[in-house]
Amino acid sequence: MRFEELNVMRGPNFWSDEHRQLIFCSLDPGEQKNIAKEQLNKLQEKLEQVLPGWEAGKKKNGTGTPGLQLAEAIALTACALQDRAGMKCEYSGFFPLKNDRYGITLSYQVEQAGEYALDAALRICEKILNGEDYDEIRYDVDDLLQIKRRYSIGPTTGYILSEIKQRGIPFRKFNDGSLLTLGYGCRQKKIRTAITGSTSGLGMELAGDKEETKMLLAEAHLPVPKGILVDSEEELVERIREVKFPLVIKPLDGNHGRGVTTDINSLEGAIFGYNIAKKISRTVIVEEFIKGEDHRFLVVNHKLVAVTKRIPAHIIGDGHSSIGQLIDKANRDPQRGDGDEFVLAPIRVDDITKKILADKQLSLDDVLPTGRRLVLKDTANISMGGIAEDVTDHVHPDNVFLAERISKIFNLDICGIDIMTTSVGRPITRETGAIIEVNAGPGLRMHSNPQKGKERNVAGAILDMLFPERGSERIPVIAVDAENNITSLLAYLLSAGGFRIGYCNTEGIFIQGHHLFKHKANDIVSIQDVLFEPTIEMAVLECSSEEIMRSGLGFDRCDTAIISGISPEVHLVKNIDSVEEAAKLKKVLLDAVQPGGHIILNANDEHVHALADVTDRKVSFYSSKSSNKNFAAGDRSGAWIAYMENNTVQVKMGVKSVNFPSPAPAQENGTILPAVLCALAQGMDGFVIRDALNMYYGTPSSKRNRFRKKDEKSSAPG
Repeated sequence: MRFEELNVMRGPNFWSDEHRQLIFCSLDPGEQKNIAKEQLNKLQEKLEQVLPGWEAGKKKNGTGTPGLQLAEAIALTACALQDRAGMKCEYSGFFPLKNDRYGITLSYQVEQAGEYALDAALRICEKILNGEDYDEIRYDVDDLLQIKRRYSIGPTTGYILSEIKQRGIPFRKFNDGSLLTLGYGCRQKKIRTAITGSTSGLGMELAGDKEETKMLLAEAHLPVPKGILVDSEEELVERIREVKFPLVIKPLDGNHGRGVTTDINSLEGAIFGYNIAKKISRTVIVEEFIKGEDHRFLVVNHKLVAVTKRIPAHIIGDGHSSIGQLIDKANRDPQRGDGDEFVLAPIRVDDITKKILADKQLSLDDVLPTGRRLVLKDTANISMGGIAEDVTDHVHPDNVFLAERISKIFNLDICGIDIMTTSVGRPITRETGAIIEVNAGPGLRMHSNPQKGKERNVAGAILDMLFPERGSERIPVIAVDAENNITSLLAYLLSAGGFRIGYCNTEGIFIQGHHLFKHKANDIVSIQDVLFEPTIEMAVLECSSEEIMRSGLGFDRCDTAIISGISPEVHLVKNIDSVEEAAKLKKVLLDAVQPGGHIILNANDEHVHALADVTDRKVSFYSSKSSNKNFAAGDRSGAWIAYMENNTVQVKMGVKSVNFPSPAPAQENGTILPAVLCALAQGMDGFVIRDALNMYYGTPSSKRNRFRKKDEKSSAPG
């Protein structure tokens, strides 16, 4: 057995209307194509042993040829493997192809994991059929977990990406990392974790320097702890009297609570804290300890959107379990773990924890009385095992003003502010608290997934800032099938209409008339290169049937689609066996046209014309002859109609019409007519279209002037 081909779909595709992240593969069963029913039963029994529940909750056929049932077993096994690794596989399919081949489709969350799962499923089934023992499922699942960790993005980006997908905002990831481009063309924005393209670089630099942060805040009459900077243990001992006990010691440029020691009451404790902080930063901050609880204020677009109280990692005694056992029990919480998929971090017994225990004359073997609460960390950071409680609804209006003012001082569009205070419900002053840190690119999970209190949709607030109006992230997109190369003409016409155009076709990628890539460029990567080009305000994309079969569409929806032909000679691409299937393939493009969009069909082609019956979008038709029989239905439905008559372009748009002499030879009619219809659909003036056509086809200027004078006296275009 082997896979003859394996293609990854990254958008609307031929195989599924619902699932856009899909892998298709063609299975050649080889000698197993006539596998006996007894062997199939044994395969299923063994799969149940090594992968219990492998077919639970999945669509199961149970009928059909032996080869089809074998394809089914492979598909369900691949699906189950992804499920085991925490990547829910929502769909799998299996169906016959020609020449004793079978198709398998499989949804995925991480593309590389989906491919691995299919290869592993084929290997597992083949070994079982060959009578080999297979008990290595755990290794396959471990490999899938490694792939997931390698290619998955971080928690903050993942959380924002979920909201992006929910809103249908187009996006592109770079280098499998956390940098995202959101939106098309000149409407796009960039974001990395909680840092946007408009986040102030100077603000980030200032927030990254804790001492400079304190100076700015103090200058603005905001409460900050008193403190000093030291570079050596000797300097610490010499200057410690400048700051009264209790103390906090932390690295100057640390983050996530690393290297922080709090509530220090002795020189010995200060030296210990200095050596911890020194591992993180060359310069160390020594400052007064502010009593109270740790709170994170999140400000987006200079508006307070969430406040979380962070509670340090702790355990509560039960009267019989040791401290070590209670820590182990806490770490068995399914929310805790090392990967980005976990909401909480494990509680680790580090030097800080050991010192806390030693100061309280406790060890990991001691048993805590029932109900006794033992704090295990100096800081309340979530990354150090802390938990979060939302307190947004309890914040005093003065503190709302304080937080929003700080975001303005640092000019940070997304700003996290750490404040120690006894209560957020009363104004924060020198007597009730202090501002500890300001953070650019703050973590969001404590607000979106608190362990207590309300969940706050802070990702929604960020996207509302980036795109205040829904749909403002998109530019007009025109998709053209590859049977009639009109992309260059259409781009020329639209450019004449004042639009900054990017387009791609078999000749390459063109941005505002510049030929940037001089090779075939009608694949999904080239299409996305055009869509995410920041200098354009409209995209014209050539969509090849072969590429749609190979990767799906390179976009989720478009404003206009032009379909010029469904020819058996042209469209018998791999796995397409009939004109009817070719029409189904074209329908992928048709279905991508958004509500209110425009579909332009070649009325000369009966199969193309028939597509009008399977869409509720606005449809226009074109033909080389006014007598085309298919125009009658268009007239009755109010569709726009374009045709040639006496070498004149004629366009009927209800009660309005456009006509002007064609500057091109007759063989160009199939190119000019859909281009004119599309340009009119974009709101272009008929005169501008006519003059642009004359320029494109090289008509002398004197003749173009005669056309203008004649049209001005009779029926003017547009």
